[in-house]
Amino acid sequence: MPPVPSLLLTEVVALAREAGAAILEVYAGAFDVTRKGDDSPLTVADLRSHRILADGLAHLTPDVPVLSEEAEAPPLAVRAAWEWLWLVDPLDGTREFVERSGEFTVNVALVHRHAPVLGVLHQPLAGVDYFAAVGSGAFRQGRDGVPVPIAARARIAGEPRVVGSRSHRGSRLDPFLQALGFGWRAGVEAHALALAAAREACERDGLQLLDGTVAFERWRWRRGAAGLGLERTYLFDYSEDGAGRRQGFVIVHGQAVELVGLGPTLVSGGAA
Repeated sequence: MPPVPSLLLTEVVALAREAGAAILEVYAGAFDVTRKGDDSPLTVADLRSHRILADGLAHLTPDVPVLSEEAEAPPLAVRAAWEWLWLVDPLDGTREFVERSGEFTVNVALVHRHAPVLGVLHQPLAGVDYFAAVGSGAFRQGRDGVPVPIAARARIAGEPRVVGSRSHRGSRLDPFLQALGFGWRAGVEAHALALAAAREACERDGLQLLDGTVAFERWRWRRGAAGLGLERTYLFDYSEDGAGRRQGFVIVHGQAVELVGLGPTLVSGGAA
């Protein structure tokens, strides 16, 4: 009989918490650190958590294989035929565990036909669980054991987000973020430049900037004298006689306005 994800959540959360307790026992004292084949760290806490989860999941669903970071994986040809599997990271953040930053978790997922149908994430130090299953929703649960429904944060227009790791950020992330013009502040600054340029162009030519706003249209990568940068184009509405409505545009590259367009007539060298 195939597993029913929603009926397994309680037991899997309990297993993750049991594994977390074993991790904290090691965390409270001295421990040795060895290296795996890929040079990533390994401690007895990884292995204890793995054993608790592997044994517990095998008891819970005997017919579903367990693929754990701390166990040798079967050949790909074997795994490819699995319709169900448990995907486990017994201690996600071993480096943080070793450095005693507190930023490590126990991760368990149930996968069906290559798609996750159940997930549990336990933070041992905080005593917090995050868990979800198809048909059940997603929840956060603290030490009081009371599940609180959670949902993904609504997307905010013009505010890009980048998810990274402090431990694995590498040397390329900061230049990438700089080239991206990352962050909502960069977008706000560019919008302010465009608005000022549109207002200046309209005042200079005796035109009326309608609504007092500038709308974002598109962006693209472009290489200029200062290197690769983000070029943003903004549209704005203006009127010549207070009745009709025409459209202009402002191009912002990096931290400077490069071009302001008023209808068919281009006005270069706007607010710099």
